[in-house]
Amino acid sequence: MRQRTLCAALTAAAGVVLTAIAASAGACGEGDAGRALQGSWRLQQYARDGALRDVLPSAPVSATFDGTTIGGNASVNHYGGPYTVDGVGIRIGPLAVTRMAGPEPAMTQETAVLADLGRAATFAVDGGALRLLDEAGGVLLVFARVSE
Repeated sequence: MRQRTLCAALTAAAGVVLTAIAASAGACGEGDAGRALQGSWRLQQYARDGALRDVLPSAPVSATFDGTTIGGNASVNHYGGPYTVDGVGIRIGPLAVTRMAGPEPAMTQETAVLADLGRAATFAVDGGALRLLDEAGGVLLVFARVSE
């Protein structure tokens, strides 16, 4: 009887340990993707009216991901807020944005960029490039990593 109890206890403990290891392995994979996202990025292209457009040289856009928050310059105004990562899934926002007026077409670019950030559903980091994608897999934003 005592041997069966000991055997049952060891089996249960092994199950708990294996479950913890499996959960940690999944978390490491999500963490790896999230860590690849972290750092400073400069926007190269953004989606507007169904097409990717180059960022205006006179109105650069930046993004810095620090593990829980994103912040940067959206063309004219600064923005910041939370983001969460689940594997390659991402949710950005809500974002706080300063409210300065600026010249056209920089304001039009900024409106599109902020909307694209809010629509991001997944991301892909490939070397020095970050792509934020919508739920259908369409490219919303293309960033280049900023060397630090």
